Amino acid sequence: MFADERDLDPAGGQSTAGDRHESESAPLPPVSARSILDIVDPFVAAARVKPDARTLIWYDKGHDTLAAAIAEKCEALGADVFLHQRDFDRDVAEAMTLSVLEIPQILLPQKQAVARAEHVLLLRGPRDPEIINQLDKERRDAYMQGMSEAHAPRTEGKVPWILTLPPTEADAVVERMPFERYFDIYAKACNQNWPLIRERQQILVERLNCADTITLRANMGDPDLRRRTEVRMSIRGMTFVNSTVDQNFPGSETFSAPVLDSVEGQIFAPGVHVYHGLRMQDLYLRIEKGVIVEARAEVGDELLQEILSRGVGARRFGEVALGTNPGLLDRVVNTLLAEKRAKSFHMAIGHCYEYDRYMGIPVNVNNGNGKKFTSVHWDIVVPMDEEVGGGEVLVDEGTASEELIQRNGLFQRPELCVLNPPE
Repeated sequence: MFADERDLDPAGGQSTAGDRHESESAPLPPVSARSILDIVDPFVAAARVKPDARTLIWYDKGHDTLAAAIAEKCEALGADVFLHQRDFDRDVAEAMTLSVLEIPQILLPQKQAVARAEHVLLLRGPRDPEIINQLDKERRDAYMQGMSEAHAPRTEGKVPWILTLPPTEADAVVERMPFERYFDIYAKACNQNWPLIRERQQILVERLNCADTITLRANMGDPDLRRRTEVRMSIRGMTFVNSTVDQNFPGSETFSAPVLDSVEGQIFAPGVHVYHGLRMQDLYLRIEKGVIVEARAEVGDELLQEILSRGVGARRFGEVALGTNPGLLDRVVNTLLAEKRAKSFHMAIGHCYEYDRYMGIPVNVNNGNGKKFTSVHWDIVVPMDEEVGGGEVLVDEGTASEELIQRNGLFQRPELCVLNPPE
């Protein structure tokens, strides 16, 4: 998916209440010179910074060193650079003392910075994303609405932008791995041959755009029938997007939306999943005529049920996509990374995208389940690795034009092998 929804999540990041205590007072790890080079050059190249453009580097406190290095690189390319730092801890502390109507004033400097910009580069990831839950619902909603309004020029397509979530110590705690290991996963995912991936992914997009149906399977050999995934849907008339590093960094994926009432089957998504700080594990969804009629999480089921109650559109699907980053194989919780993972597909619970152009190219990703029906857009990622039960992606199954697109997560056409992890 095109990650504008996570970008409007006021906290960003992914820590959960259960993990927060472990990283509450820990400073962000220093970024080494090698680490900076691992990110700065490919990030700025993906941003396609233009000479003389008023370029805003928006960053969360803690990413100062990285922001400064990116600013220096952009200035060397002739951009007119200015920076805005968000201190999320301070924002939340101040919001506690203000009325709901006063909270937008916290975001006024940020709104002014975005309004000045002709290009926005975002480094999002506060020290403790979950601190926003110290606010009551009304203040939290007011802060989120203020963020939406502050960033409207770019989220509405008036200003080009690119977003990345540099690793933080809080992220590493959620991922249950040392920070250095998590950073290496992120850096490897960033350093891919994006022009070649875009070229080959376009072949995939053209094939999918000719298909009438798509079928997704995973873990079909599991003796527990509820731990299998088999879901089929119509994609007739929809178009897939060739998404690399246009707005999310790192990429990549190809995504569209299913015909709204056509989704049938079940999805089992193993492991931990986080949606706006709410943590769940081992998700089971049963779908009939496009509607989730049964849902269960082995851990955090009450949270899943609450998400599915957020409007009539929350029990429908707004996206279907294949992850295509050949350098990203580790299973991570961070959705911005997880959805790009090689050997995986994902479907988004909730609203679809309503735009009709992506980076200037006409697309049809609007299946009618718009934001007026639900605020939810949550990517549920399912792995297809052979080691976890395998899987397959087929188009037009049971017809003369049937084609196996992926087996056990590997693309079958020789010209698409670039999208597979190196052997």
